[in-house]
Amino acid sequence: MKKVWILCLAGILMLAAACGTAATGGGEPAGGGTAPAAEQVLRFGLDVEPETLDPRHSRDVSALRVHELCADGLIQLNEKLEAKPSLAESWENPDELTWIFYLRQGVKFHDGSDLTAEDVKYTYDTIRDPDFGAVYAANYSSIQEVIALDEYTVQFTLSEPYSPILSNNMELSIVPAEADSIPDFANKPIGTGPFKMVEWVKNEKITLEANPDYWEGAPALQRVEFYTIPSNDTRVSALESGDVDFVHTPLTPQDVSRIKGDSRFQVDEMTGLGITFAAFNHASPVLADKQTRVGLSHFLDKEIMASELSQGLELPGQSVLVPNTWFYSDVPGFPFDPEKGKSLLAEAGWTDTDGDGLLDRDGQKLTVRISTYTQDDLKMQYVEYMQNLFSQGGIDAQVVTNEWPTFIADVQSGDYDIAVFGMLNLFDPDKYMYNYLRSTAGSNWGGFSSKEFDALVEEARTVSDEAQRRDLYARAAAINNEEVMHNVLVYQGYVAMYSSKIQGYVPHARGSIRSFKNVSISE
Repeated sequence: MKKVWILCLAGILMLAAACGTAATGGGEPAGGGTAPAAEQVLRFGLDVEPETLDPRHSRDVSALRVHELCADGLIQLNEKLEAKPSLAESWENPDELTWIFYLRQGVKFHDGSDLTAEDVKYTYDTIRDPDFGAVYAANYSSIQEVIALDEYTVQFTLSEPYSPILSNNMELSIVPAEADSIPDFANKPIGTGPFKMVEWVKNEKITLEANPDYWEGAPALQRVEFYTIPSNDTRVSALESGDVDFVHTPLTPQDVSRIKGDSRFQVDEMTGLGITFAAFNHASPVLADKQTRVGLSHFLDKEIMASELSQGLELPGQSVLVPNTWFYSDVPGFPFDPEKGKSLLAEAGWTDTDGDGLLDRDGQKLTVRISTYTQDDLKMQYVEYMQNLFSQGGIDAQVVTNEWPTFIADVQSGDYDIAVFGMLNLFDPDKYMYNYLRSTAGSNWGGFSSKEFDALVEEARTVSDEAQRRDLYARAAAINNEEVMHNVLVYQGYVAMYSSKIQGYVPHARGSIRSFKNVSISE
């Protein structure tokens, strides 16, 4: 499959070259004239195909990468996670329930229409409308009303104080007020970004071209092309063969080590803003028992996952609070202790009563399904290792793997026992803890329920004092561990690997590629 994919992509690029549009430029022109300068084209390898390119409905990182180039929010978070002006030149917070943003004038959407306060109001009104069905609508629940004070001034009135409003709400890509009457907007969105959408050939290629009228100036790159390559190995092979110019996490450790030794490429490594976790389904008949969940957790050797399976790219997980962030606290996790795990399971009634080497209770085997998705080789290794560890303890562990759409559909419908996946962009814990772990959260697919946890995260989002918020989240993280809602396996690292000809790219722990607007490709 790897060779077939590379040959297909090579064919696409050869055809492009024949048409005079390849990144390396055309051949010798007829008549012996001077060859034209090579086009500035950057080709990016995606691991997952976007579901939609409407930013109000998007929930995958691949769509986010495209939005970062096609659209702008009111603010943007730089590589230090500081809020910087974007479509809003400035803002003020006159009281704890009011935020006023002053828009940049003269900004145009890709269709030539002017950006105004009505577009901002429309974007936020639709994403908050229950009938619109935005998957992350809960992120915006504290916004009570959006008012266009004049053509270039927007006021947000909150229902309650909401501390992470800038980081969690104000990077949302602004769409035109006519978005929902534009044909095929979800596949060919219109934004204000440095690049504009040209074409999306599903499961193959997304093509963007430079926006010459971008408010910060036209980018040096003439095109950015995204290719969906689900296999980590195949994606890196495409980088090595020159079929793509840029890939980033998820990547396999072996590929990272190899590319580091190749002078044709630059490799950036840093601590990421993500976690990989094992989500325990509390609605599962076996896992409804807390003692069973805790016992199973002591079989997980996170040190080996981080040091050997990821070869040091990731760090052993402890809680949902990410290191090197303002909200990190040292919350105790589950030490690797199989004997303790087996003792806890025995106390919960799981013993080998028939001598077959497997634990059982009331005639039922202790069977757990461990699920993940096939596009991430490292997560596949994690679940296989978990299966091995469980099996050594007499647990009937079964691995279930599917492509991402099927995997996440099963998780959302509750058809899993333990699901291994990740969460990125954890620059503030509210986005994750409020929307995925709170009892009534729309994305609480595992049936977790803790009134104490709910009260802590609800209070934390209304508090402005950073130290107080940190304490509240530490207490909530401890409850998450005690109840084994999401058992954090590793803290993710972030790796970007790209052609050494790429100049001006700024690495970002979130994986952001906004700096592509300032990138050029040297000869």
